[in-house]
Amino acid sequence: MILKDIEKTVYRKRLNIVIVSFIASLLVLSLAYGQGLIALLADSINMPVPVAPVTEVAGELAPEAAPENTLNLTFSAY
Repeated sequence: MILKDIEKTVYRKRLNIVIVSFIASLLVLSLAYGQGLIALLADSINMPVPVAPVTEVAGELAPEAAPENTLNLTFSAY
């Protein structure tokens, strides 16, 4: 058996590239599988609808500064 001389800097540089590529591919695969499983197994019918929290600060505002809860839509024909 013949042993080869290995340049440590070249070996370490190539090893770093392999390590980074494995980490990147595992990250992409985990995100893809996670999103796929969520899309596949999520029950969209029974999911709660997010509601904005009511804060006490909004009640203390003057009526002019409080946000309106009405939706004003105006349509005009040209």
